[in-house]
Amino acid sequence: MAGHERRMQDWHFQARVATRELAQIDKQLDGADLRVAIATRELENHTGFEARVTTLGHLQRGGTPTATDRVLATRYGIKAAELVAEGQFGRMAALRGDEMTSVPLSDVTGVKEIDLHYLRIASTFFG
Repeated sequence: MAGHERRMQDWHFQARVATRELAQIDKQLDGADLRVAIATRELENHTGFEARVTTLGHLQRGGTPTATDRVLATRYGIKAAELVAEGQFGRMAALRGDEMTSVPLSDVTGVKEIDLHYLRIASTFFG
């Protein structure tokens, strides 16, 4: 009987710890949402264009992102935020091998030019 009681105590302890951890995660998510809102506002103020949050996995492949997609998107986001914090504008977050780095936008090949006329038309529909 003592073994059963000990297991029950352990399960209750684990449940309390998990409850506290979930509360902590909720606070972290709230903080992350706030940081996203601040970054979005700063980006809009800096560029003059509306900024929206995009899920990288949805944008690239469609469908629900995998854990790998989420980690990669997080790594890109962190690198981009670091570039902004360091005042390194005109650079793009990039993955080389397993390492996050940045490259000057002037070195990026295959960048499509956007006709500003079409951008203005799109802004009438999307803000």
